[in-house]
Amino acid sequence: MSNEWRVEVALDVPLPGTFTYLADSPLPAGTRVAVPFGPRRLAGVVLGAGAQEGDANKLKRVDAVLDELPPLPADWLELVRFVAGYYHAPIGQVVATALPTALRDAAPVRLADARPWRLSAAGSLAEPPAARAKAQRALWLALAEGPLTREAARALAGQASRLLANWEAAGWLERVDVDWRGAPVAAGPELTAAQADALAQIGVREGFSAWLLFGVTGSGKTEVYLRLIEKTLAEGRQALVLIPEINLTPQLLSRFAARFPATPLAALHSGLSDGERLSAWADAWRGRAGIVIGTRLAVFTPLARLGIVIVDEEHDGSFKQQDGVRYHARDLAVWRAHRAGVPVVLGSATPSLETLYKVESGRYRLLRLAERAHASARLPAVRVLDVRRQKLAEGLSEAAVETLRAAKRRGELSLVFINRRGFSPVIACGDCGWSSGCRHCHAKMVLHLKERRLRCHHCGAVEPVPHACPDCGNVDLSPVGHGTQRIEEALARLVPGARVVRIDRDPTGR
Repeated sequence: MSNEWRVEVALDVPLPGTFTYLADSPLPAGTRVAVPFGPRRLAGVVLGAGAQEGDANKLKRVDAVLDELPPLPADWLELVRFVAGYYHAPIGQVVATALPTALRDAAPVRLADARPWRLSAAGSLAEPPAARAKAQRALWLALAEGPLTREAARALAGQASRLLANWEAAGWLERVDVDWRGAPVAAGPELTAAQADALAQIGVREGFSAWLLFGVTGSGKTEVYLRLIEKTLAEGRQALVLIPEINLTPQLLSRFAARFPATPLAALHSGLSDGERLSAWADAWRGRAGIVIGTRLAVFTPLARLGIVIVDEEHDGSFKQQDGVRYHARDLAVWRAHRAGVPVVLGSATPSLETLYKVESGRYRLLRLAERAHASARLPAVRVLDVRRQKLAEGLSEAAVETLRAAKRRGELSLVFINRRGFSPVIACGDCGWSSGCRHCHAKMVLHLKERRLRCHHCGAVEPVPHACPDCGNVDLSPVGHGTQRIEEALARLVPGARVVRIDRDPTGR
Protein backbone atom coordinates (compact mmCIF):
# COMPACT_ATOMS: atom_id res chain seq x y z
CA MET A 1 0.00 0.00 0.00
CA SER A 2 1.21 3.47 -0.83
CA ASN A 3 0.51 4.86 2.65
CA GLU A 4 2.74 2.34 4.43
CA TRP A 5 6.43 2.63 5.12
CA ARG A 6 8.80 -0.07 6.31
CA VAL A 7 11.25 0.72 9.10
CA GLU A 8 14.05 -1.24 10.77
CA VAL A 9 13.73 -1.22 14.56
CA ALA A 10 16.38 -2.22 17.12
CA LEU A 11 14.87 -4.10 20.10
CA ASP A 12 16.33 -5.15 23.43
CA VAL A 13 16.42 -8.87 22.68
CA PRO A 14 19.45 -11.22 22.51
CA LEU A 15 19.15 -11.65 18.75
CA PRO A 16 21.31 -10.19 15.98
CA GLY A 17 20.05 -7.58 13.58
CA THR A 18 16.96 -5.42 13.49
CA PHE A 19 13.25 -6.14 12.92
CA THR A 20 11.09 -4.78 10.10
CA TYR A 21 7.78 -3.09 10.93
CA LEU A 22 5.17 -1.10 9.04
CA ALA A 23 4.57 2.56 9.88
CA ASP A 24 1.75 4.89 8.86
CA SER A 25 4.21 7.67 8.01
CA PRO A 26 7.95 7.95 7.37
CA LEU A 27 9.86 7.70 10.67
CA PRO A 28 13.35 9.20 10.75
CA ALA A 29 16.23 7.19 12.16
CA GLY A 30 16.54 7.72 15.91
CA THR A 31 12.79 7.78 16.62
CA ARG A 32 11.73 5.85 19.75
CA VAL A 33 8.71 3.64 19.08
CA ALA A 34 6.56 0.98 20.72
CA VAL A 35 6.09 -2.23 18.73
CA PRO A 36 4.53 -5.67 19.27
CA PHE A 37 7.04 -8.49 19.66
CA GLY A 38 5.34 -11.83 20.18
CA PRO A 39 2.99 -11.42 23.15
CA ARG A 40 4.95 -8.43 24.46
CA ARG A 41 5.00 -4.73 23.68
CA LEU A 42 8.58 -3.46 23.51
CA ALA A 43 10.30 -0.13 23.11
CA GLY A 44 12.68 0.19 20.18
CA VAL A 45 14.62 2.72 18.18
CA VAL A 46 14.22 3.15 14.44
CA LEU A 47 17.59 2.73 12.72
CA GLY A 48 16.46 3.42 9.16
CA ALA A 49 14.15 2.49 6.32
CA GLY A 50 13.29 -1.19 5.92
CA ALA A 51 13.85 -3.41 2.93
CA GLN A 52 10.99 -3.23 0.45
CA GLU A 53 11.03 -6.87 -0.63
CA GLY A 54 8.84 -9.43 1.12
CA ASP A 55 5.14 -9.75 1.86
CA ALA A 56 3.90 -6.71 3.80
CA ASN A 57 0.95 -8.76 5.11
CA LYS A 58 3.37 -10.71 7.30
CA LEU A 59 4.72 -7.58 8.97
CA LYS A 60 3.41 -6.07 12.20
CA ARG A 61 2.76 -2.38 12.60
CA VAL A 62 4.41 0.18 14.84
CA ASP A 63 2.04 0.80 17.75
CA ALA A 64 3.12 4.33 18.63
CA VAL A 65 5.82 6.96 18.48
CA LEU A 66 6.71 7.36 22.14
CA ASP A 67 8.22 10.81 22.59
CA GLU A 68 7.82 14.38 21.54
CA LEU A 69 11.60 14.66 21.75
CA PRO A 70 13.50 14.93 18.48
CA PRO A 71 15.00 11.75 17.03
CA LEU A 72 18.32 10.59 18.43
CA PRO A 73 21.18 12.21 16.48
CA ALA A 74 23.05 10.55 13.64
CA ASP A 75 26.38 10.46 15.52
CA TRP A 76 24.71 8.58 18.40
CA LEU A 77 23.33 6.00 15.98
CA GLU A 78 26.79 5.70 14.44
CA LEU A 79 28.23 5.10 17.93
CA VAL A 80 25.86 2.24 18.80
CA ARG A 81 26.43 0.63 15.40
CA PHE A 82 30.18 0.80 15.98
CA VAL A 83 29.86 -0.77 19.44
CA ALA A 84 27.67 -3.56 18.09
CA GLY A 85 30.17 -4.37 15.34
CA TYR A 86 33.41 -3.91 17.28
CA TYR A 87 32.32 -5.76 20.42
CA HIS A 88 30.12 -8.32 18.60
CA ALA A 89 26.95 -7.48 20.51
CA PRO A 90 23.31 -7.48 19.32
CA ILE A 91 22.49 -3.98 18.10
CA GLY A 92 19.23 -3.88 20.07
CA GLN A 93 20.97 -4.63 23.35
CA VAL A 94 23.60 -1.99 22.61
CA VAL A 95 20.84 0.57 22.02
CA ALA A 96 19.17 -0.41 25.31
CA THR A 97 22.47 -0.15 27.19
CA ALA A 98 23.15 3.29 25.73
CA LEU A 99 19.73 4.66 26.72
CA PRO A 100 18.65 5.72 30.23
CA THR A 101 16.55 3.08 31.99
CA ALA A 102 13.44 5.25 31.74
CA LEU A 103 13.63 5.12 27.93
CA ARG A 104 13.80 1.32 27.77
CA ASP A 105 10.09 0.88 28.54
CA ALA A 106 7.36 1.15 25.93
CA ALA A 107 5.80 4.19 27.57
CA PRO A 108 6.02 7.96 27.05
CA VAL A 109 8.22 9.87 29.48
CA ARG A 110 8.01 13.28 31.11
CA LEU A 111 11.17 15.28 31.65
CA ALA A 112 11.76 17.17 34.87
CA ASP A 113 12.55 20.88 34.71
CA ALA A 114 16.33 21.18 35.11
CA ARG A 115 16.66 24.92 34.55
CA PRO A 116 18.57 26.92 37.18
CA TRP A 117 16.94 29.14 39.82
CA ARG A 118 17.23 32.77 40.80
CA LEU A 119 15.40 34.97 43.29
CA SER A 120 12.03 36.15 42.02
CA ALA A 121 10.70 39.66 42.56
CA ALA A 122 8.98 38.43 45.73
CA GLY A 123 12.18 36.74 46.87
CA SER A 124 14.15 39.95 46.41
CA LEU A 125 11.82 41.63 48.93
CA ALA A 126 11.91 38.76 51.43
CA GLU A 127 14.23 38.62 54.42
CA PRO A 128 17.24 36.32 53.87
CA PRO A 129 17.85 33.49 56.36
CA ALA A 130 19.41 34.43 59.69
CA ALA A 131 23.17 34.70 59.90
CA ARG A 132 23.36 31.70 62.22
CA ALA A 133 22.01 29.49 59.40
CA LYS A 134 25.25 29.90 57.48
CA ALA A 135 24.62 27.40 54.67
CA GLN A 136 21.07 28.62 54.01
CA ARG A 137 22.16 32.24 54.03
CA ALA A 138 25.08 31.52 51.66
CA LEU A 139 22.70 29.78 49.25
CA TRP A 140 20.19 32.65 49.40
CA LEU A 141 22.84 35.30 48.76
CA ALA A 142 24.24 33.29 45.84
CA LEU A 143 20.74 33.11 44.31
CA ALA A 144 20.45 36.86 44.74
CA GLU A 145 23.60 37.36 42.66
CA GLY A 146 22.41 35.33 39.68
CA PRO A 147 21.07 32.00 38.39
CA LEU A 148 22.27 28.92 40.25
CA THR A 149 22.16 25.30 39.08
CA ARG A 150 21.18 22.45 41.39
CA GLU A 151 24.77 21.22 41.50
CA ALA A 152 26.11 24.65 42.43
CA ALA A 153 23.43 24.93 45.12
CA ARG A 154 24.39 21.56 46.59
CA ALA A 155 27.99 22.72 46.79
CA LEU A 156 26.83 25.56 49.07
CA ALA A 157 24.27 23.74 51.22
CA GLY A 158 23.80 20.07 51.99
CA GLN A 159 19.99 20.42 52.09
CA ALA A 160 19.87 22.43 48.87
CA SER A 161 17.20 20.30 47.16
CA ARG A 162 14.77 20.73 50.05
CA LEU A 163 15.50 24.44 50.40
CA LEU A 164 15.07 25.09 46.68
CA ALA A 165 11.76 23.22 46.62
CA ASN A 166 10.43 25.09 49.67
CA TRP A 167 11.54 28.51 48.44
CA GLU A 168 10.15 27.87 44.97
CA ALA A 169 6.82 26.77 46.46
CA ALA A 170 6.76 30.00 48.50
CA GLY A 171 7.21 32.03 45.32
CA TRP A 172 10.68 33.30 46.25
CA LEU A 173 12.45 31.54 43.37
CA GLU A 174 11.86 31.32 39.64
CA ARG A 175 13.31 29.18 36.88
CA VAL A 176 15.32 30.87 34.15
CA ASP A 177 16.72 29.91 30.77
CA VAL A 178 20.46 30.54 30.84
CA ASP A 179 22.78 30.74 27.87
CA TRP A 180 25.80 29.02 29.42
CA ARG A 181 28.01 30.23 26.58
CA GLY A 182 28.16 33.61 28.26
CA ALA A 183 28.01 32.38 31.85
CA PRO A 184 30.55 33.80 34.32
CA VAL A 185 33.55 31.71 35.38
CA ALA A 186 35.26 31.95 38.77
CA ALA A 187 38.97 32.73 38.78
CA GLY A 188 41.35 29.80 39.16
CA PRO A 189 44.78 29.56 40.79
CA GLU A 190 47.94 30.67 39.06
CA LEU A 191 49.21 27.99 36.71
CA THR A 192 52.56 26.31 37.00
CA ALA A 193 54.87 26.40 34.00
CA ALA A 194 54.05 22.77 33.19
CA GLN A 195 50.29 23.40 33.35
CA ALA A 196 50.58 26.47 31.12
CA ASP A 197 52.67 24.52 28.62
CA ALA A 198 50.13 21.68 28.52
CA LEU A 199 47.29 24.12 27.84
CA ALA A 200 49.27 25.89 25.14
CA GLN A 201 50.08 22.65 23.32
CA ILE A 202 46.50 21.37 23.34
CA GLY A 203 45.11 24.79 22.41
CA VAL A 204 47.10 25.19 19.20
CA ARG A 205 45.72 21.97 17.69
CA GLU A 206 42.63 22.10 15.53
CA GLY A 207 40.41 19.06 15.09
CA PHE A 208 41.06 15.67 16.66
CA SER A 209 44.11 15.10 18.81
CA ALA A 210 44.71 12.60 21.62
CA TRP A 211 46.79 13.57 24.67
CA LEU A 212 48.11 11.68 27.67
CA LEU A 213 48.34 14.08 30.62
CA PHE A 214 50.89 12.17 32.71
CA GLY A 215 51.06 13.91 36.08
CA VAL A 216 52.04 12.88 39.58
CA THR A 217 49.40 13.00 42.30
CA GLY A 218 48.70 16.63 43.19
CA SER A 219 50.31 18.01 40.04
CA GLY A 220 47.16 19.90 39.03
CA LYS A 221 45.64 17.75 36.30
CA THR A 222 42.13 18.82 37.32
CA GLU A 223 43.07 22.49 36.94
CA VAL A 224 44.21 21.74 33.38
CA TYR A 225 40.83 20.09 32.75
CA LEU A 226 39.01 23.15 34.11
CA ARG A 227 40.95 25.56 31.90
CA LEU A 228 40.32 23.41 28.82
CA ILE A 229 36.62 23.26 29.65
CA GLU A 230 36.52 27.02 30.18
CA LYS A 231 37.92 27.52 26.68
CA THR A 232 35.48 24.98 25.24
CA LEU A 233 32.47 26.65 26.87
CA ALA A 234 33.59 30.05 25.61
CA GLU A 235 33.46 28.60 22.09
CA GLY A 236 29.86 27.52 22.64
CA ARG A 237 30.64 23.82 22.82
CA GLN A 238 30.08 21.12 25.45
CA ALA A 239 32.57 19.11 27.50
CA LEU A 240 32.30 15.39 28.30
CA VAL A 241 34.23 14.31 31.41
CA LEU A 242 34.48 10.61 32.31
CA ILE A 243 35.51 9.48 35.79
CA PRO A 244 36.00 5.89 36.95
CA GLU A 245 34.04 5.76 40.21
CA ILE A 246 30.69 7.10 41.38
CA ASN A 247 32.38 8.05 44.68
CA LEU A 248 34.39 10.72 42.84
CA THR A 249 31.31 12.40 41.38
CA PRO A 250 30.21 14.62 44.33
CA GLN A 251 33.77 15.84 44.91
CA LEU A 252 34.32 16.68 41.25
CA LEU A 253 30.85 18.19 40.82
CA SER A 254 31.46 20.53 43.75
CA ARG A 255 34.71 21.72 42.23
CA PHE A 256 33.22 22.18 38.77
CA ALA A 257 30.13 23.92 40.16
CA ALA A 258 32.32 26.35 42.11
CA ARG A 259 34.30 27.21 38.96
CA PHE A 260 31.24 27.37 36.65
CA PRO A 261 28.41 28.47 39.00
CA ALA A 262 25.95 29.45 36.25
CA THR A 263 26.75 26.66 33.79
CA PRO A 264 24.31 23.72 33.99
CA LEU A 265 26.10 20.45 34.77
CA ALA A 266 24.71 17.03 33.90
CA ALA A 267 25.82 14.23 36.22
CA LEU A 268 25.36 10.68 34.92
CA HIS A 269 26.08 7.66 37.10
CA SER A 270 24.38 4.60 38.61
CA GLY A 271 23.56 6.39 41.87
CA LEU A 272 20.85 8.52 40.24
CA SER A 273 17.18 7.67 40.11
CA ASP A 274 15.77 6.83 36.69
CA GLY A 275 14.12 10.25 36.49
CA GLU A 276 17.27 12.13 37.50
CA ARG A 277 19.40 10.30 34.97
CA LEU A 278 16.85 10.86 32.21
CA SER A 279 16.68 14.58 32.98
CA ALA A 280 20.48 14.96 32.95
CA TRP A 281 20.76 12.87 29.78
CA ALA A 282 18.13 14.97 28.01
CA ASP A 283 19.81 18.23 29.11
CA ALA A 284 23.05 17.05 27.53
CA TRP A 285 21.27 15.94 24.35
CA ARG A 286 19.36 19.21 23.93
CA GLY A 287 22.45 21.31 24.66
CA ARG A 288 21.16 22.76 27.94
CA ALA A 289 24.07 21.31 29.93
CA GLY A 290 27.47 22.74 29.14
CA ILE A 291 29.39 20.07 31.07
CA VAL A 292 28.57 16.37 31.32
CA ILE A 293 30.32 14.41 34.09
CA GLY A 294 29.78 10.71 34.57
CA THR A 295 31.04 7.18 34.89
CA ARG A 296 31.45 4.78 31.98
CA LEU A 297 27.79 4.86 30.86
CA ALA A 298 28.12 8.59 30.21
CA VAL A 299 30.20 7.82 27.13
CA PHE A 300 26.92 7.03 25.33
CA THR A 301 25.36 10.42 26.10
CA PRO A 302 24.31 12.28 22.93
CA LEU A 303 25.74 15.80 22.90
CA ALA A 304 24.46 18.64 20.78
CA ARG A 305 27.82 20.44 20.44
CA LEU A 306 30.67 18.25 21.67
CA GLY A 307 33.88 20.26 22.03
CA ILE A 308 36.26 18.19 24.18
CA VAL A 309 36.44 14.77 25.85
CA ILE A 310 38.35 14.22 29.11
CA VAL A 311 38.98 10.82 30.72
CA ASP A 312 40.30 11.15 34.27
CA GLU A 313 42.27 8.21 35.74
CA GLU A 314 42.27 6.59 32.30
CA HIS A 315 44.08 3.51 33.63
CA ASP A 316 41.22 2.53 35.96
CA GLY A 317 39.57 -0.82 35.32
CA SER A 318 36.15 0.62 36.15
CA PHE A 319 35.94 2.03 32.62
CA LYS A 320 35.60 -1.54 31.34
CA GLN A 321 32.07 -2.98 31.37
CA GLN A 322 32.41 -6.65 32.33
CA ASP A 323 28.88 -8.00 31.88
CA GLY A 324 25.98 -7.54 29.49
CA VAL A 325 27.18 -5.50 26.53
CA ARG A 326 30.93 -5.38 27.10
CA TYR A 327 32.87 -2.25 26.15
CA HIS A 328 35.72 -0.01 27.29
CA ALA A 329 34.53 3.56 27.91
CA ARG A 330 38.03 5.02 27.55
CA ASP A 331 38.45 3.58 24.08
CA LEU A 332 34.95 4.66 23.07
CA ALA A 333 35.72 8.17 24.34
CA VAL A 334 38.72 8.32 22.01
CA TRP A 335 36.58 7.00 19.15
CA ARG A 336 33.89 9.62 19.80
CA ALA A 337 36.44 12.43 19.90
CA HIS A 338 37.94 11.22 16.62
CA ARG A 339 34.57 11.10 14.88
CA ALA A 340 33.61 14.52 16.24
CA GLY A 341 36.97 16.06 15.34
CA VAL A 342 37.69 17.32 18.87
CA PRO A 343 40.59 16.78 21.32
CA VAL A 344 40.55 14.01 23.92
CA VAL A 345 42.69 14.19 27.07
CA LEU A 346 43.53 11.05 29.07
CA GLY A 347 44.77 11.90 32.55
CA SER A 348 46.65 9.61 34.93
CA ALA A 349 49.48 9.39 37.43
CA THR A 350 49.90 5.71 36.48
CA PRO A 351 48.98 5.36 32.78
CA SER A 352 47.89 2.04 31.34
CA LEU A 353 50.30 0.07 29.18
CA GLU A 354 47.93 0.43 26.22
CA THR A 355 48.03 4.21 26.46
CA LEU A 356 51.81 4.31 26.93
CA TYR A 357 52.21 2.13 23.84
CA LYS A 358 50.06 4.51 21.81
CA VAL A 359 52.25 7.39 22.98
CA GLU A 360 55.38 5.51 21.88
CA SER A 361 53.82 4.67 18.51
CA GLY A 362 52.93 8.32 17.91
CA ARG A 363 49.15 7.93 18.04
CA TYR A 364 48.86 9.94 21.27
CA ARG A 365 50.92 12.94 22.40
CA LEU A 366 52.52 13.11 25.84
CA LEU A 367 52.23 15.98 28.32
CA ARG A 368 54.07 15.71 31.65
CA LEU A 369 53.32 17.32 35.00
CA ALA A 370 56.33 16.11 36.94
CA GLU A 371 55.91 18.18 40.11
CA ARG A 372 53.12 19.01 42.51
CA ALA A 373 51.23 22.20 41.80
CA HIS A 374 51.95 23.68 45.25
CA ALA A 375 55.59 24.13 46.19
CA SER A 376 54.85 23.31 49.84
CA ALA A 377 53.33 19.96 48.93
CA ARG A 378 55.57 16.93 49.09
CA LEU A 379 54.92 13.33 48.19
CA PRO A 380 54.73 11.17 51.33
CA ALA A 381 57.58 8.87 52.28
CA VAL A 382 56.85 5.25 51.39
CA ARG A 383 58.22 2.21 53.23
CA VAL A 384 57.91 -1.26 51.76
CA LEU A 385 58.00 -3.96 54.45
CA ASP A 386 59.06 -7.53 53.71
CA VAL A 387 56.73 -9.54 55.93
CA ARG A 388 57.51 -12.97 54.55
CA ARG A 389 59.51 -13.93 57.67
CA GLN A 390 57.56 -11.89 60.18
CA LYS A 391 54.86 -13.07 62.53
CA LEU A 392 51.70 -11.19 61.66
CA ALA A 393 48.87 -10.25 63.96
CA GLU A 394 45.64 -10.60 61.96
CA GLY A 395 47.56 -9.79 58.79
CA LEU A 396 49.30 -6.74 60.30
CA SER A 397 53.06 -6.57 60.83
CA GLU A 398 54.55 -5.47 64.15
CA ALA A 399 56.00 -2.35 62.47
CA ALA A 400 52.59 -1.39 61.08
CA VAL A 401 50.89 -1.84 64.45
CA GLU A 402 53.57 0.19 66.25
CA THR A 403 53.23 2.99 63.66
CA LEU A 404 49.48 3.09 64.31
CA ARG A 405 50.07 3.20 68.08
CA ALA A 406 52.56 6.06 67.70
CA ALA A 407 50.06 8.02 65.61
CA LYS A 408 47.44 7.44 68.32
CA ARG A 409 49.80 8.81 70.99
CA ARG A 410 50.39 11.95 68.87
CA GLY A 411 46.65 12.45 68.46
CA GLU A 412 46.80 11.83 64.71
CA LEU A 413 44.42 9.99 62.41
CA SER A 414 45.44 6.87 60.50
CA LEU A 415 43.99 5.29 57.36
CA VAL A 416 44.27 1.54 56.81
CA PHE A 417 43.28 0.30 53.36
CA ILE A 418 42.09 -3.29 52.92
CA ASN A 419 41.08 -4.56 49.49
CA ARG A 420 38.36 -6.95 50.68
CA ARG A 421 35.02 -6.43 52.38
CA GLY A 422 33.54 -8.73 54.98
CA PHE A 423 35.32 -10.64 57.75
CA SER A 424 37.29 -13.05 55.59
CA PRO A 425 37.26 -13.84 51.86
CA VAL A 426 36.39 -17.49 52.47
CA ILE A 427 35.84 -20.12 55.16
CA ALA A 428 37.49 -23.51 54.75
CA CYS A 429 37.64 -26.98 56.25
CA GLY A 430 41.08 -28.04 57.46
CA ASP A 431 40.25 -31.75 57.17
CA CYS A 432 38.99 -32.16 53.59
CA GLY A 433 39.85 -28.82 51.98
CA TRP A 434 36.27 -27.68 51.34
CA SER A 435 35.86 -23.92 50.88
CA SER A 436 32.78 -21.71 50.71
CA GLY A 437 32.00 -21.47 47.01
CA CYS A 438 28.93 -19.87 45.48
CA ARG A 439 26.60 -22.45 43.96
CA HIS A 440 25.25 -19.85 41.50
CA CYS A 441 28.39 -18.36 39.94
CA HIS A 442 31.25 -20.47 41.40
CA ALA A 443 33.02 -17.48 42.99
CA LYS A 444 34.01 -17.68 46.66
CA MET A 445 31.46 -16.61 49.26
CA VAL A 446 32.72 -14.04 51.76
CA LEU A 447 32.15 -14.46 55.49
CA HIS A 448 30.25 -11.58 57.12
CA LEU A 449 30.65 -12.54 60.77
CA LYS A 450 28.35 -9.97 62.38
CA GLU A 451 25.48 -11.06 60.15
CA ARG A 452 26.40 -14.76 60.38
CA ARG A 453 26.05 -14.88 56.61
CA LEU A 454 28.08 -15.88 53.58
CA ARG A 455 27.74 -13.36 50.76
CA CYS A 456 28.81 -13.62 47.13
CA HIS A 457 30.15 -10.23 46.07
CA HIS A 458 29.78 -11.20 42.40
CA CYS A 459 26.15 -12.33 42.02
CA GLY A 460 24.70 -11.21 45.37
CA ALA A 461 23.74 -14.67 46.68
CA VAL A 462 23.39 -14.97 50.48
CA GLU A 463 23.55 -18.13 52.62
CA PRO A 464 23.77 -18.83 56.37
CA VAL A 465 27.15 -19.91 57.72
CA PRO A 466 27.12 -23.74 57.86
CA HIS A 467 27.50 -25.36 61.29
CA ALA A 468 29.71 -28.08 59.81
CA CYS A 469 31.58 -28.90 56.62
CA PRO A 470 29.03 -29.94 53.94
CA ASP A 471 31.49 -32.54 52.60
CA CYS A 472 32.96 -34.28 55.67
CA GLY A 473 30.95 -33.00 58.65
CA ASN A 474 33.92 -31.35 60.41
CA VAL A 475 32.61 -28.63 62.74
CA ASP A 476 35.93 -26.78 62.88
CA LEU A 477 35.57 -24.37 59.95
CA SER A 478 38.14 -21.57 59.83
CA PRO A 479 38.03 -18.09 58.28
CA VAL A 480 40.86 -17.67 55.78
CA GLY A 481 42.23 -14.24 54.92
CA HIS A 482 41.35 -10.79 56.17
CA GLY A 483 38.55 -8.40 55.25
CA THR A 484 37.56 -5.01 56.57
CA GLN A 485 35.41 -6.41 59.41
CA ARG A 486 38.25 -8.61 60.69
CA ILE A 487 40.81 -5.79 60.54
CA GLU A 488 38.33 -3.51 62.34
CA GLU A 489 38.15 -5.95 65.26
CA ALA A 490 41.92 -6.49 65.25
CA LEU A 491 42.74 -2.77 65.34
CA ALA A 492 40.39 -2.19 68.27
CA ARG A 493 42.35 -4.85 70.16
CA LEU A 494 45.88 -4.00 68.97
CA VAL A 495 45.62 -0.21 69.39
CA PRO A 496 43.96 0.24 72.80
CA GLY A 497 41.83 3.33 73.18
CA ALA A 498 41.61 4.02 69.46
CA ARG A 499 38.20 4.71 67.94
CA VAL A 500 38.07 2.50 64.86
CA VAL A 501 35.64 3.41 62.08
CA ARG A 502 35.09 1.07 59.16
CA ILE A 503 34.07 2.66 55.86
CA ASP A 504 32.95 0.28 53.12
CA ARG A 505 29.90 -0.57 51.06
CA ASP A 506 28.49 -3.21 53.40
CA PRO A 507 25.20 -2.46 55.19
CA THR A 508 26.95 -2.71 58.57
CA GLY A 509 29.70 -0.27 57.56
CA ARG A 510 29.69 3.07 59.39
